[in-house]
Amino acid sequence: MSPLSKALAAILVSSLAACSGTVSTVGGSGGDAGTTTDGGLPVTPLPERVECLSPYSQMSALYAALTLAPGVDGITFYAIDRAIGADGGLPLLSRGVLGAPCTNATCEAAIEDVARTFAPQTSGGWHEGAGGMIQPLQGFAVVTKAGVHSLVRSLAELLPLIAPISSLKEAQAWATINDHGATCESGANASESNAAYFELRAVSTTCETKTGGAVDVTTETIIRVYRDGRIEPQASRELSRTPTQGCAVAGRNPAQLETRPSGDGSFPAYLAEMAHLEGAAVFAFAELSGELERFGAPASLVERARLAHADEVRHAAIMAAHAEGAGALPVAAQASPHAYGSLLELALHNAEEGCVRETYGALVALHQAERAGDAALRADLTSIALDEVGHAEWSKDLDAWLATQLDDAARVQVRAAKVQALATLETQIAEEPSPELAHLAGLPTAAVASQLLRGLRSVVLDA
Repeated sequence: MSPLSKALAAILVSSLAACSGTVSTVGGSGGDAGTTTDGGLPVTPLPERVECLSPYSQMSALYAALTLAPGVDGITFYAIDRAIGADGGLPLLSRGVLGAPCTNATCEAAIEDVARTFAPQTSGGWHEGAGGMIQPLQGFAVVTKAGVHSLVRSLAELLPLIAPISSLKEAQAWATINDHGATCESGANASESNAAYFELRAVSTTCETKTGGAVDVTTETIIRVYRDGRIEPQASRELSRTPTQGCAVAGRNPAQLETRPSGDGSFPAYLAEMAHLEGAAVFAFAELSGELERFGAPASLVERARLAHADEVRHAAIMAAHAEGAGALPVAAQASPHAYGSLLELALHNAEEGCVRETYGALVALHQAERAGDAALRADLTSIALDEVGHAEWSKDLDAWLATQLDDAARVQVRAAKVQALATLETQIAEEPSPELAHLAGLPTAAVASQLLRGLRSVVLDA
């Protein structure tokens, strides 16, 4: 492990440790047993655990967790993405099959014909991932009973085809399809001990702006999923309040980036923004490898820039696939070619984009690789984070080489650029991530982000 890798890992560990157990207890009764949330009140004790399938990337798994009611041969699930339909054609996305509606290709074709009668309709269906989609996909199904195929246009029509709800797994799936569901903030998060209903615990955090600053408010809601399919959220209970300073994700940009993504703060929009940022880094490393070669930099630095460029191409493709899978279309990054007028100009750019922004981005990626609730995203971030740490190490090595090429006055300017970039980043992390992004994307809380920046400052300025 390189010295910087060790330093970043230490910063992450110490930041998480520094931000545990620092909140005041508010509201409710403090006598409950169970897991505590950020040092505040404990969550309601529930004896069992259920996997938290995501409505953003695991819809097929959610449908597969349902069970058929008596008399139903099978249900074939579909979704339509109306955001990318063209020339009157709409992509019909398969979401899987419950049961055995067919035994031959003729039957399968008949089901698809029924499904395609729904495609031209603009109303009906249900929203997949409704809580966070830029434009939710339109879900629907075809049910087969005694060889007859018919459309299922709403969740109300779907319910009698899958009731009764017979397990915790099915209860979580049905609740999540209906825009509710358990969260996995602790080991035991559900119960099926009641004969009439299942219980799922949902914990969320929102930011409230008050006189004297912002606070992170964590609340708990117990969701009851009855065996007949009714869903009843119970009254919410406040668990804790934490002073907050915000957080952000940063990365390396080229000198003249021309595109800026816009989004609504949802998880799909975040994935699209990340795909754009990874695409911007593709331009950045292509630009740097050419310019370093022109300035006669060591061959090892040039080659590592080219390898980083290949990494970012892969990262951009991975994040674009996640975004598109969640229903968001990333804005393709575009940048104008740029020739640096001097090594000082290049050093100033690297101070901001490499030593500060890219290194902070590596810290956040390490955090996400540990904490992202979306399992598929977390798996990809594990490899991406290691690459980004390597890119941060490259930025540090480039900074060291550039220092040997500059005079004292220029080196003072480079240090001042780092100080300014850190100050700018501090203002950019003033916004708390939404509960959706904190859970699914694993973005650090405001308190953790502040500690990460504090550790980064020591690495950047004391090196």
